[in-house]
Amino acid sequence: MRIPNFFILKFWKYLSNKHKNELKILFLLMILSGITEIFVINSVVPFLAILTNPETLLDYEFSKFIFNFFNLTSTSNVIIPITFILAISVVISTALKLTSIWLTFRVAGSIGTYLNSKIFSNTLHQPYEYHLYTSSSKIIAANTFYIDATITAIFGFLNIIYNLLLLISISAAIVLVNAKLGIDSLIFFSFTYLTI
Repeated sequence: MRIPNFFILKFWKYLSNKHKNELKILFLLMILSGITEIFVINSVVPFLAILTNPETLLDYEFSKFIFNFFNLTSTSNVIIPITFILAISVVISTALKLTSIWLTFRVAGSIGTYLNSKIFSNTLHQPYEYHLYTSSSKIIAANTFYIDATITAIFGFLNIIYNLLLLISISAAIVLVNAKLGIDSLIFFSFTYLTI
C-alpha cells in the first residue's frame, strides 16, 4: 500500500493545537536525548583511556576540555571528574530516553483518543436517515479497529523518528571521537544494511 504524498501534512491539520504542541515538545525531547548520547559516547572514551592507557588521555578533545575546565595538571587528578561526568551524562541520557518513550506512548494514545472522539462525534451528527440504514455496531467496530491501527502507526512513526535521531547523534559522536573509524563504520554498516 502506497502512502500518499504529504500524508503527514494532511494528518497534521486534523490535530488540535494541544496535540501539535505535545508533538513539538516530544520532538525537542528526542533531539535532547540524541545530544546527551553524544556526551555519553564522548565521556566513555576518555574514561576507558584512563583505565587502559592514561598517557593517551590528552589525545581526545573531550579530555582536553576537562583538563582546561577543571585546571588539572596530572592525569591522575582527572579520574574523578571524568567518572562524575560519565555517570551524570548516563543518568541524564537514560532519563531522557525513558521520558521520550513514555511521552511517545502518551502522545500516540492521546491523538488516537482525540481522533476516535472526533469520528464518533461526526457519526452522531449524521442525518436521521443515515442512522436508519447503517448498523451502529459496524460503525463502532470499524472505529475501534481503525483507531487502534492509527495509534500503532503513530507510535511506529514517532519511534522511527526517535531512532533516526539517535542514529544520527551516535554516528556524529563516533565521528567526533575518531573521524576515519566513524566514517568507515558508517559506510560498512550502511552497505551491510542495504544488501540485507
